[in-house]
Amino acid sequence: MYAVSGIGQEQIQYLYAPDHLSRTYEYGVTFERGVAITYGDRRHVFVSGTASIDRYGEIVHPEMSSNSPAA
Repeated sequence: MYAVSGIGQEQIQYLYAPDHLSRTYEYGVTFERGVAITYGDRRHVFVSGTASIDRYGEIVHPEMSSNSPAA
């Protein structure tokens, strides 16, 4: 988990790729795929480890899931 104080809502941009990955609220989860925070002189991008979740909220590579016996 990562927390930053003093950030305004206008500095936060939730990242998504509509052709491949829907916004996470569309399938009812409580994480974000990525977030960009813009400061006056730089931009930090934080990327989640949810790359195997498709735009429908399904696991694309279940064999790589931590719930898989092979993991």
